[in-house]
Order: sequence, then C-alpha cells, then structure tokens
Amino acid sequence: MKKSVFVFLLAGVLLLCGCSGSETPAPTGEPLFGPFTAMDLAGESADESIFSQKKLTMVNIWGTFCGPCIQEMPDLGELAEEYGEDLQIVGIVIDAADQNGNPLKDKKEEAERIVSETGADYRHLLPSRSLILSYLGRVQAVPETVFLDENGVQIGRSFMGARSKAEWKAEIEALLEQVK
Repeated sequence: MKKSVFVFLLAGVLLLCGCSGSETPAPTGEPLFGPFTAMDLAGESADESIFSQKKLTMVNIWGTFCGPCIQEMPDLGELAEEYGEDLQIVGIVIDAADQNGNPLKDKKEEAERIVSETGADYRHLLPSRSLILSYLGRVQAVPETVFLDENGVQIGRSFMGARSKAEWKAEIEALLEQVK
C-alpha cells in the first residue's frame, strides 16, 4: 500500500514538472503585471506607471539564492547604462517577501548587498501582494526575464535562465525594432 501511494505521488510530481516545461503562455495584449504597488530596495514606492518611462522595459525576476541570477547581474548593469535612452531594466527580488508580500528584512539586506557587489544599479522591486497575484505566483524558476512595452504589455516571449551580455543585446535590439 505504501509503495502504491509513493508511486502515485511520484507520478503526480513528474506530471506537474513535465507540464510546466520551459514554455510560457503567449502574451495576451493585456498589461502583464496589471495594476500594482510595490516598494523598491531603496524604500521608494512604484506602480505600473514605471513601464511608461521607456519604450521597452526588461523585467528580470531573480532570487538571492540563485547563482545564475547573480552571475548575469553585472552584464545587466552594463546593459542598463548602454541602453539608457531606449531601455530600462527593472529587477524583482522574488524571495525578498513572503507569499503575502510582506518584506523579509534579511533577504532585502542580502539583495542590497548583491546589487552593490554586482553593479546592478537599476531599480529592484520587492514582491508585493498585487505582483504575486498578477504574475509572480506563476514564476516557476529564476531567473525569468520578460520584456514589456510602455503600457506594461509583454513583447515577445518569456526567457527562462541566464543569458550572456551578447545574447541579451541581440534580444534587446530585435525587441527595440518592434516597439519603435
């Protein structure tokens, strides 16, 4: 009996993992994060109007526990400087709040340290309840990166995993052509 329960549970886990894959839903034409409010690492408030500041926003969802996330952050910092006219990068530190959007002091401090050490000097948001309910609750792995237009609508696909600076540049160039 115990063996059959274990097999049933294992099959369920494998089925769930197999269904998630690396495919993400296609953009819907609606703002990806919807209306939201959140705080950033500096204690400043942010909402969905953050996306209207540039034609293209790269949202990089990362975690303080994630080696590949941290490894790509210096490149993202350089890209934020290089494309400052046309592109903004916004990080979301997925593990810096609990499931209700309450900030976790130790994780916030760790995120601040990582941002400082990697030179990732772009804005980093803490997950709020509204961000969790709109999109972050569906994130299955980090880093995950999405690109949004000035209305907060997703452009192109979602990217799972870290990329090199050259790979991100190629994606950014192609997406900038779409939003011009």
